Amino acid sequence: MYRRFSILLLLIIIVVGALPLLGLPLSSFAQTSDATPTKKTTDLRESIKTKRDAAKTSLDDYKAAREEQKLAKLITYGDKAIDERTAAVTGQKSRFSAKNCPAVALVAVNDAFATINAALIVQKTTLDSATTLEGAKTATREVFQKNRVYMFLVPAARGACVAQKLINIIIDGRLAEVVTKLKTAGIDTATIETKLAEAKASAQSAYNSYLQVLKAPGGDDEGNKAKMAAAKTSLQTVRKTLGDVKSDIANLLGTYRQQSKTSAPRTLDEPVTP
Repeated sequence: MYRRFSILLLLIIIVVGALPLLGLPLSSFAQTSDATPTKKTTDLRESIKTKRDAAKTSLDDYKAAREEQKLAKLITYGDKAIDERTAAVTGQKSRFSAKNCPAVALVAVNDAFATINAALIVQKTTLDSATTLEGAKTATREVFQKNRVYMFLVPAARGACVAQKLINIIIDGRLAEVVTKLKTAGIDTATIETKLAEAKASAQSAYNSYLQVLKAPGGDDEGNKAKMAAAKTSLQTVRKTLGDVKSDIANLLGTYRQQSKTSAPRTLDEPVTP
């Protein structure tokens, strides 16, 4: 009997710790930096804004230039746009670390940022060597079309970290521990385990979709939009399923609390019934 009480007490401690995590919005798992901007992040944002403003000024100069000056002006604009994008990629990459992104996802995220950086270097070389206005226009367009930093790269990186954190921290972490303790107490966990398997499959599906985007953030825009939408739907499914698990665990906990009251051991002050 006392063993049953100790198990129940341990269950309460574990579940009370796990349930608040299940109630958190998915966005809470996507934090890639401290809530309060540091001087480093503030300086970085100001630097990126300065570069963006410089690029805009160069674009205005190109539009106002005489025909014979347009090639040089466009190359200048393209170079400044590359500078801004390189700074943005570097800044965003620094927001991901082992503290906020699981190792397997972090490798994919770092590889994606490195690929974009390498592409920008090649594109700058191509742009600077352009000898015709049309060639410079093509090279400049590719700077934006083949490096979807804000449209795909950053959202996919955050999403991949969220999906993997849900698997590592919640499903295979806290909830797996809860299931083990429930089993130890002799409680049927089949339904909960089925739901956790479904949640893990959905989280893995979301991660896989984000991973595909990370491998080609400057690829087919429509295809990447579809992958991002599919990943979002999968994460919503995870949230709903984990919400169901939260309710199931709370109900089981309530039931066993009630049973513990009705089967509590008699104290020394209680009269002995003959």
